[in-house]
Amino acid sequence: MEIRTVENDIRGAGTPRIAVPVSAGSEEGLVRRAKEARNAGTDIIEIRADAWPEIQDEAFVRRMLASAKHAAGPVEILFTIRTKPEGGQAELGDEAYLHAVKTAIMSGCIDLVDIEYRRAAAPALIETAHAFHVKTVLSGHDFCATPSEEEILHRLLTMEHMGGDIAKLSCMPEADRDVTRMCLAAARARLQMKIPTVTISMGAKGVVTRLAGEIFGSAFTFGCLDGEESAPGQIPVGRLRKKLEEIHARRAQGPFIFLIGFMGTGKSTIGEALSERTGLPLCEMDARIAAREGRTIPVIFERDGEEYFRDLETRELIRLCEEKRGIVSCGGGLALREGNRALMRCLGRTVLLTAEPETILERLAGQAAGRPNLKNRMTEEGIRALVEKRRSAYEAAGEIVVPTDGKSVDEICGEILARCSA
Repeated sequence: MEIRTVENDIRGAGTPRIAVPVSAGSEEGLVRRAKEARNAGTDIIEIRADAWPEIQDEAFVRRMLASAKHAAGPVEILFTIRTKPEGGQAELGDEAYLHAVKTAIMSGCIDLVDIEYRRAAAPALIETAHAFHVKTVLSGHDFCATPSEEEILHRLLTMEHMGGDIAKLSCMPEADRDVTRMCLAAARARLQMKIPTVTISMGAKGVVTRLAGEIFGSAFTFGCLDGEESAPGQIPVGRLRKKLEEIHARRAQGPFIFLIGFMGTGKSTIGEALSERTGLPLCEMDARIAAREGRTIPVIFERDGEEYFRDLETRELIRLCEEKRGIVSCGGGLALREGNRALMRCLGRTVLLTAEPETILERLAGQAAGRPNLKNRMTEEGIRALVEKRRSAYEAAGEIVVPTDGKSVDEICGEILARCSA
């Protein structure tokens, strides 16, 4: 299996491969299921050995895997024993888990092995797998909740530091913001980690995480045979492949261009001009959010607070994963979240527009009512203070910085397009 890494520039490297879990307690049943998965067009067959009646019998395990390997043909095999604490059926202590997984690794019949990273046996299994040239998928599951963005990233980085080839984390979302956290953490992981990830937000709410793997640097995604979900939210292979190919085709057309910066730096004006000049659609993030919510941005701020509004901004970014490239004019605070900055980097090029406080004040004259963050500070000093507060976040986000003071719209657009294509 080719393991694509950030170092090798996984951007635009293609669609994630599709893995299909199969489970059967008998050799005959396993062979039948493996053939069904192969014929469905899967790229990886995940052999789920949770319910095997003789999982501690080496001869039984080797015989089952040899038969599955023959039935799979050229399709790669991922071996998994999912224990009860991780959402599976197997009840195995550390020694029994070590013995069973080690037997599979040494069988010569598998290409990848799932190792529950919290297991005491994990380091020894990683060492054995690498000795036998089997790729390791270190996995963790949380069927009760979704941890914080920082905790998700911490768990993935832990898997990398342990020596895993792929880091896999699946969590159950209770609300839309849980899916948002998973996507933001995945985007940050793509930019920080040297190994690919598989990040899944389970259930219907998290379907986007199964589709947007190309954007987040996933090694593979999980599908299922028609009508046979083994986990909430899985999609049949044929439909999943079609969706992945559609996303890849859109991304092949080119990256998004994100315009970020403080209010009054020209994002809306430049966005409209770039859209007209390139023929690409313009997405005004604030206008999109207001239309989706059915209320103005000041009303959202007043009734639900800034944090709620920031969540709405992030969800709009995530929705872009399934859209064609375009010009995106972002709200002034969107770049404040590290995850948003990472997500924009994964989706395209980020252009920071800047202007001096006196220029901003002049451009925003008479707009105080529609600018909730400038309430009671629509002065040059107030603007300067807020710009300084946001400066580090803006500079961390902007791949390309374009000052707009004293320049015509044509000059600014020309500079942006020249530097984005360089």
